[in-house]
Amino acid sequence: MVTDAGYALPTAVVARSIANMQTPNIGPIYFVWIDDEAPPRELIGYLDKAGINLVTAQNSLLRTMKPAYAGYVTRASAARLFLATLLEKFPVDKFLCLDGDIEVAGSLGALAAIDLPHDHIAATGDYAPLLASSSQTTVMLRKRLRDLGMPENAPYFNSGVILGHMDSWHKISVEAQQVLLENIQACTYYEQCALNAVTYSRCLALSPKWNFQAPLFRLNVEADIKPGIVHFTGSHKPWGSVPLTRPWQARGPFLAARAELPQLWKRTALRNSLRTSLPLFRKALKQYSKKPKANERSFFLDYMSSTRFVDEL
Repeated sequence: MVTDAGYALPTAVVARSIANMQTPNIGPIYFVWIDDEAPPRELIGYLDKAGINLVTAQNSLLRTMKPAYAGYVTRASAARLFLATLLEKFPVDKFLCLDGDIEVAGSLGALAAIDLPHDHIAATGDYAPLLASSSQTTVMLRKRLRDLGMPENAPYFNSGVILGHMDSWHKISVEAQQVLLENIQACTYYEQCALNAVTYSRCLALSPKWNFQAPLFRLNVEADIKPGIVHFTGSHKPWGSVPLTRPWQARGPFLAARAELPQLWKRTALRNSLRTSLPLFRKALKQYSKKPKANERSFFLDYMSSTRFVDEL
């Protein structure tokens, strides 16, 4: 897991929740702090209690990515493209790279057991191309993906959960960096688009169980999917001041961490405030409360039944 100071608290909470599960066949957990300031002692202690490895790096590592990132999206988002460098001193073979805005709701053992070819990655399809193929946003996304050289119906994954092998990730990452910097306008979702552009033909599908994205909440498919990893995509997070949650969402651990990590809570609250203006909240509330289209749920369930997921083979 890779983060800067502004996202360190939720990322640390998730990392410790994984460590506490003590899942067999799950190797060391690496928490990568990439920021010009040193990690506070409170974070070091918090991670050390759970046996989590803290790796530090400075923003200078990401200096080549500066032209591609603007607004509330920080260069730390690109850090997954530098994992091979960040973890080069550690014996990492197969890896699972996770975003910090997730909740791990079940054992990750099934992911560890996947027999993944070394030149492939595994990831879950992104919500928008799956269920909103006629929306203006998705039509524009598909156009830009074609500009990146992707076929019309190529799968498009969400990069919040990626399974891969470190020996091939370096090459993939270098390719994605080049695509991102040479096609900034076409990469709507930054490094996610770039990674899709270079791996669409060698990305195996993970079930939405392992990256259950926030827009799926309103389809009421939790009982069918039984999420193992919930991904709070979008502006509103369970640790926010006005969260949009479901009963099983773990708001409690984030609030509990506030007492242990007060410095980082302030940074997280500031970062969150930049993303949760009243207009954005109203937009999100409207999106969450909007009823799905008549065929949207059935389309999703058809996708589930017709797709061969690598974690179910």
